[in-house]
Amino acid sequence: MYAGIFIKKHLTAPEVKEIENLEKLIMGITGNNAFTLQPIAHYGAFFTLEISGVRLKNFQLPAEAHDTDCGLPFDIITINNESLCEKLNKLNESASIIAVAQYIPSIYDAGHAHLFAFYSVTQIRATGITSLFLKSCETFLSKNFKINSIDLTVDGQNTSAVKFYEKNGFLLTAEKHDFYGSGVTRLILTKHLPPVNL
Repeated sequence: MYAGIFIKKHLTAPEVKEIENLEKLIMGITGNNAFTLQPIAHYGAFFTLEISGVRLKNFQLPAEAHDTDCGLPFDIITINNESLCEKLNKLNESASIIAVAQYIPSIYDAGHAHLFAFYSVTQIRATGITSLFLKSCETFLSKNFKINSIDLTVDGQNTSAVKFYEKNGFLLTAEKHDFYGSGVTRLILTKHLPPVNL
């Protein structure tokens, strides 16, 4: 099975519905809707990880990442685990998007972006696939938009998320009290990206 990594410059109506459903399922009341998702796709960097058994098999990656306007992925992840493929095939009957990463560029620092949202279906967590997806997004941002640092906020009590980001090179840089309102504390994690050889 293959999973393609796409950058979306516009979300179709079915994609918005699928991502809204995924946001509700994973993020609950903090999930985004079309009024947030579409502006991020248009003015930020909106990545999806999508599954397909045959559609991506013979796909050749474009020479330039900006050739992705044709709706083709800029990177492919091969999934060889049979049990996982079985689970994802069942999931593919109702959905094809299995992970999302949303970045907002800083207007104050041209080399910086904020990871606004990053989530995946439970079936691919702790398999290494989400780390590959995150790394591919970071490489794309570094290579195509000269992003050299990324930050994000996370609930300190979400220890699995904190461990995931630390494992992927993010460092705790601050703890902000009342970040999203009274009593809502968030950890700020930051990562400096290595230069990408062109």
